[in-house]
This record gives sequence, structure tokens and C-alpha cells, in this order.
Amino acid sequence: QEEALIEVVSGANVILSTPTGSGKSLVAAAAHFTALAQDKVTFYTAPIKALVSEKFFDLCKLFGTENVGMLTGDASVNADAPVICCTAEVLASIALRDGKYADIGQVVMDEFHFYAE
Repeated sequence: QEEALIEVVSGANVILSTPTGSGKSLVAAAAHFTALAQDKVTFYTAPIKALVSEKFFDLCKLFGTENVGMLTGDASVNADAPVICCTAEVLASIALRDGKYADIGQVVMDEFHFYAE
């Protein structure tokens, strides 16, 4: 956890695969805080809408409702916020639509192992 936090704050790309309860959420929160401090838009992605919605409410508590948005394809809440919760498909759509002009400063992908299935 400590090594991952140092890497995140230094701007490195990090893949963190550890057991439940080992502090991945803390590292993800630090990544979002770091991006916000650098005026970057930061994305949290999950493979299913229910998890996106759950994390949206968690991040609203952490960063304030004015700083967190949600895009699921079905719903759009505060889409111009600096922290965006969305499905990976929505993020891919943004990247494909906007190309090099896409305002994607950082991505935190949760439940990454689901994408291989």
C-alpha cells in the first residue's frame, strides 16, 4: 500500500492487485486527490452500473457532491465534475469520440479482472 501510494503521487502508472480489505480504495482515493491537485479530470470505472452508482455516492462523501459526476449511458449527473464515475464502455466512448482532445487526466479501474471475462 505504501509503495503504491508513493508511485501514484509520483505520477507513475500503477496496477494494484491485492486481496479484499488490503487498502486498494485508499490508494484509489489518493490517486483521485493527486489528480484534483493537478487540475486533472479523474475517472473511476467499474464493469457494472450498480458498482459505478455505489462508488459515486462514496466519492460524493469524500470529495463533495459538486466535485463528483456519474455517466452510465442511462444516467448523467454533474457530467462536468472533475471526478467522474462511469462504466469502462462510457470512458471508451469518450476517448474514441474526442480522441487526443479527450479530457482524461487519469483513470482508476476497479474490478479489472472482470474485463478479461
